[in-house]
Amino acid sequence: MVDGVLGARVGGRSSYVGRRGEARRLRTLLAQARLVTLTGVGGVGKTRLALRVAEEISDRFADGVCLVELAELDDPALLADLVADRLGLRDQLARHTAEDAVTEYLRPRQVLLVLDNCEHLVAACAALLGRLLPVAAGLVVLATGRQSLGVPEERVYPVPPLEVPPAGAVLPAALGRYDAVRLFADRAGAVVPSFRLTADNGADVADLVRRLDGLPLAIELAAARIRTLSVRQMTARLAHGQPVLVTDRRRPARQRTLHDSIELTYQLCSPAERAAWAALSVFPESFDLAAAEHVAGRFTETPAAELIDGLVDKSVLSRGSEDGPERYRMLSTLREYGRQRLTESGERRRAAAVHRDWVVGLLAACHAEWISPRQLEWMVRLRREYANIRAALEFCVTEPGQAGTVLRHALALEHYWSIASRYGEARRWLDRALAAAPADAPERRYALGSSGLFAAIQGDNADAVARLREATGMAHRATDEPAAVYTALVAGFAEFFSGNISGAAELSARAVTRTDSFGDPHLRMYARWLHGLCTGLAGDFPAALTVLRELVAISHRQGEVFWRGQALHLLAHNELLAGNTDAARAAAIASLRLPREAHSLFAVAISIDILAFAAQRHGHEDRAAALSGAADTLWSAQGAGPDAFPGLSELRTTHRTLARRALGEHRFDQHYTAARALTAEQAVAYALDDSRPPPGGRGLTRREREIAGLVADGLTNRDIATRLTISPRTVEKHVDNILGKLAVRNRGQIAAWTTGHREAAD
Repeated sequence: MVDGVLGARVGGRSSYVGRRGEARRLRTLLAQARLVTLTGVGGVGKTRLALRVAEEISDRFADGVCLVELAELDDPALLADLVADRLGLRDQLARHTAEDAVTEYLRPRQVLLVLDNCEHLVAACAALLGRLLPVAAGLVVLATGRQSLGVPEERVYPVPPLEVPPAGAVLPAALGRYDAVRLFADRAGAVVPSFRLTADNGADVADLVRRLDGLPLAIELAAARIRTLSVRQMTARLAHGQPVLVTDRRRPARQRTLHDSIELTYQLCSPAERAAWAALSVFPESFDLAAAEHVAGRFTETPAAELIDGLVDKSVLSRGSEDGPERYRMLSTLREYGRQRLTESGERRRAAAVHRDWVVGLLAACHAEWISPRQLEWMVRLRREYANIRAALEFCVTEPGQAGTVLRHALALEHYWSIASRYGEARRWLDRALAAAPADAPERRYALGSSGLFAAIQGDNADAVARLREATGMAHRATDEPAAVYTALVAGFAEFFSGNISGAAELSARAVTRTDSFGDPHLRMYARWLHGLCTGLAGDFPAALTVLRELVAISHRQGEVFWRGQALHLLAHNELLAGNTDAARAAAIASLRLPREAHSLFAVAISIDILAFAAQRHGHEDRAAALSGAADTLWSAQGAGPDAFPGLSELRTTHRTLARRALGEHRFDQHYTAARALTAEQAVAYALDDSRPPPGGRGLTRREREIAGLVADGLTNRDIATRLTISPRTVEKHVDNILGKLAVRNRGQIAAWTTGHREAAD
């Protein structure tokens, strides 16, 4: 969940002014309806109102609030993928479509889903919500857009402009009652701290906000000009139409007002700032200074840092940090205006190509430094820049002659798509590029190989084998050594997914030998991982253990973590199958200690299952029961099961039967059920700490158990206070204590723990 984003986006760099009445009415409406859409013209403040209200009512939703910003997305087919990503479901996409993963995740949960800027994806949003709302009873959706979505359950809430003073004499002391005036005064005071609303300027401010129709974005843009123009000068310019260059008078009045306001801001920019505004509009979401320098630098010689400071001062750009270098973003309305300017100047395609070149440089640098101590930095950076990567991919697959760019960088993208579990999306991009590229393009073999692997991960073995064999045929015609090794790897995967494990092991062994003859670290690690997988499944545990230990050692020397994570859970499983319980436990712990970005929930689930087996073998049956529950939570969360790993299911059945027999049904189920309520982070923390007692409510007082039961029955804190004749504040303290003792994070997990204990007692 991304609750933290809400606070950052709502608070941002400025205070929230006005809208108390609208916020109150919207809170009431969201208590009655499951889909509410805020509509209104651009710049009226739909997003800020939605985020403010979402923050205010977040405690109504046991499983949190999820914000999905749609302005970055152009392809309706990727809507479910973006929602899945924002819900944190990257590990569920191996065996589900994104839409299925979102549906299954939301079905039992209480979530507020905020879909911001739906206007260009109306049909896709309507279709997705039409599927989700009937099956996810705890789901409430707050959407924003310039029109309704047309879903049967939808309640439309038109967002009005801010209230402005009426024409005529208004006492200066009374002007502060109007939200539009208060917003202007607040923003102008942020630009010029000495600015105050006075008897001398009050009438001019009232006139200005009336001319701006109370539109918040127009008012903020006007306030940002207070350093260069007085309020009266701005009003005069608006009155005489001076800012308008090409104004379509067929627009509705408020759209003309906003257009005029943006136009005036554009006129007050320097020529270099105007060029930068237009050029930077190619970024679909946020960007950093280096990206701005690359793109804007092709359209103006003025330093990008100077231009960005000027555009921030004029409120064209906003500044913020996202766990890294400072980043900048442009409101969608201002981005549209910038793109309109690019189109009018004939520079739209060139700007998109420059942006594509920046992304290509990013991917090339990532590939060059992937096997290095900087790997984790690149994992974070690719996730941060993924909206930009998507935009570049769209340019490449739609512009004639550009699809080869996607094919050439398929291997660099394969790293990120694998880590993020974007398997279905990866296949769509690769298949679109393959369809657009010449049939004899040599780079096709890499895209075919990647597409085949992702198809196999999703269970589409027929397509996987077809793609991999086509790639093998192309690679056989290549003469360079890396291509020959890639041929062996792709052929090995084709045999693996066809069920020929021994043939795959033979081909991967050949690839391992050949990688020692040249210096490509990617293929060297890839070959060893595939060989360890195949030889282990073929039952040759000594060979599997040797190559996997070698891969772990190489990874250590290189300072990378991705292949180490892939190797360690395979190593733990093979050690277990070979009868080396302590070595399996050590490898599983090493796997869990890697950063979360280094592996998937699939690897985490395997490692925790192996630790459960080791605990049972060492006589710690209560811990084995709890670890079993934690592992099953992780298997369920990703839509996969232990059957995906041959031999694991049999081991699970054996150790669970022995632990249940030693503990008895009731005690085993107590520990197992309590651990099912743990989050992934809590499960890993428990698995790594041998001294931590099993979760299960140890230490709950009689009153806390009573309150936990009432929480499970669906009572609010106020309801519980009334039932027990205590204060709501006392109930709140008890609930906080229960959360801490159970090591859970919300009321839904308290309910799950309580229900499990009730069932175990029956």
